[in-house]
Amino acid sequence: MSNFAALGVLLALFLANVFLIVVLDRWLDALAETIVTGVVRGVRVPMAHRRRLLQVNFLTTTSGYIGAEAVLVIGWILMGRHAAHEEVRLVAYLFAFPNAVAVGSFFFAFPVYYRHLRGLLDAESPHSTKPA
Repeated sequence: MSNFAALGVLLALFLANVFLIVVLDRWLDALAETIVTGVVRGVRVPMAHRRRLLQVNFLTTTSGYIGAEAVLVIGWILMGRHAAHEEVRLVAYLFAFPNAVAVGSFFFAFPVYYRHLRGLLDAESPHSTKPA
């Protein structure tokens, strides 16, 4: 692969990477906002629906986010391994690093974020015995 073609592939992967992460991040934030406020498309939803959103949708969306980040890490590493020039290889590995950090940080941040959202729902629940 020529240097020019390799840099073109790196740029295309980088743009896809940024687009995917921005879309997934906004999707996760919108889902968390829906869980916290209880409003879906301007309509207030019952607590059972908000709990299902947390237990099913939030979990699968976060798993998808982590999976997408992991696939991007593998893609960057493979691109780096098959690059003909050292500079292109270095750029590919450099782009793999933030995605790898995101995968690792989400493994640690997800349980904390999940417990926080569950705590908010528990505090708002009419059957809660915890003080608000």
